[in-house]
Amino acid sequence: MTVSDGCTAEDLLQFHLWFFVVFCAMDFNHVLLSQYRPALHARYKYDGRRVVLRHKAFKTLLRQYNPDVYRLIDHQYLELHKGLEAIFRTATLGIYRYQENFARLYMLHQERMANPIFPDLRKLHQLEDEMQAATYAL
Repeated sequence: MTVSDGCTAEDLLQFHLWFFVVFCAMDFNHVLLSQYRPALHARYKYDGRRVVLRHKAFKTLLRQYNPDVYRLIDHQYLELHKGLEAIFRTATLGIYRYQENFARLYMLHQERMANPIFPDLRKLHQLEDEMQAATYAL
């Protein structure tokens, strides 16, 4: 089965699922930025209902405009949601575990900006190695 623009229904479904992943990542990023950037934290309030409605509307668009592709969806959303949740949970736990390192890096940056002398390169390299290990785990 092909769609009018030449791609198959499976291709269209795959694009739809990729866009769903992108939307979830954007929401996660927005939440993280609102927690760690004070200017955003004051203005932003997370509304889980709004996020769920937006995601459901995106799924409904596929059902409404291309029911043939929507019929191909079996368990992809459930599996995708489980995978995304695991990734976001790991990222959040990693940020929590390494928050002291983040704070030290921020303080180093603040000190360097206030007093532009050379930082302790050993300490900086040690923190970079620790952060590399943290990002590798994510």
